[in-house]
Amino acid sequence: MNPPPLPPHLIETAAQWLVRQEAGELSLIEKAELAHWLAQDPRHSEALAFARHTWAALASLA
Repeated sequence: MNPPPLPPHLIETAAQWLVRQEAGELSLIEKAELAHWLAQDPRHSEALAFARHTWAALASLA
């Protein structure tokens, strides 16, 4: 049985975090905010992993 799809707002937030990470080192405050967001819901880490996978797949097309 497949898990339910991630809600679009979680994927969007994860993508925003990934873009911030890719832009450069996160500040201590940003790192704490990301850790807090990830701790709020296990789906958040799933969404971030999905965003990383998508980012890598898109990069391989270039």
